[in-house]
Amino acid sequence: MTTIVVVRKAASAVIAADSLTTFGTTRLAPAHDRHPHKVVACRDSFIGVAGSAAHSMREVFEFDRFWAIGSGRDFALGGMHAVYDKAKDVAEIAQAGVLAGAQFDTGTAEPTSLHEVRLA
Repeated sequence: MTTIVVVRKAASAVIAADSLTTFGTTRLAPAHDRHPHKVVACRDSFIGVAGSAAHSMREVFEFDRFWAIGSGRDFALGGMHAVYDKAKDVAEIAQAGVLAGAQFDTGTAEPTSLHEVRLA
């Protein structure tokens, strides 16, 4: 259970994720998780991992505006869609997506980790 979002706008891209770990109905809050970060740096890139995808599956897309994975995906997509045209920067859009997941999805919680890169 998680929410990971990726946003592309103008010359920037952002990947952001919540930090809650769950095992069925058991929640492991970030304060009690030694490694709650779902976005990891890999050379000059960032990779988001969620649930069993972290171990066995990969969800790879090239997207035009934004995308989300995890149990909070539907809420995140709606949140990002609602602010995309009005937002001043990609971080604001990504934050809106993860916060929507944290607000409405039982498998997503704050705090959010957010990483921004400039696109070539």
